[in-house]
Amino acid sequence: MAAGLATFALGTETWGSILCPSAFCGLTGIRPTYGLVSRAGGMVGAYTFDKVGPIARSAADCRTILTTIAGGDRAIRLCDRAGGSRPRKGRPLKSLKAALVPLDWTKVGEPEVKAAFEAAAAELRAAGLRIEPADLPAVPRARSPGC
Repeated sequence: MAAGLATFALGTETWGSILCPSAFCGLTGIRPTYGLVSRAGGMVGAYTFDKVGPIARSAADCRTILTTIAGGDRAIRLCDRAGGSRPRKGRPLKSLKAALVPLDWTKVGEPEVKAAFEAAAAELRAAGLRIEPADLPAVPRARSPGC
């Protein structure tokens, strides 16, 4: 994908198999909401966590692919049988608020990743998204095997 040898790919996300490759390769990936895309034929890792989603070179390409693969599947319980849940344009960014959990960049990521992350946050702010700092509570957590 990143080399331009394929237009898109489908990933199965349980612990980062859409988001991590996308982030590490400079691509865009969408992890759809539960039930939006059928998981029929996919390997079951964690039934309610498993999702199938597109990986492509742009958000617009991902949207086109997701619109195509979204819809119900009678073979999968709890999948949107109506097929009516299609990606659609959401509310304007100015009406939304986001939380930004500060990262200790001395412990994670490379300088290029930090710069790209900060540039993306600045673009979202410039587009009108209200981004406020937030802290996560100190709770025990497991390290993801995939990321």
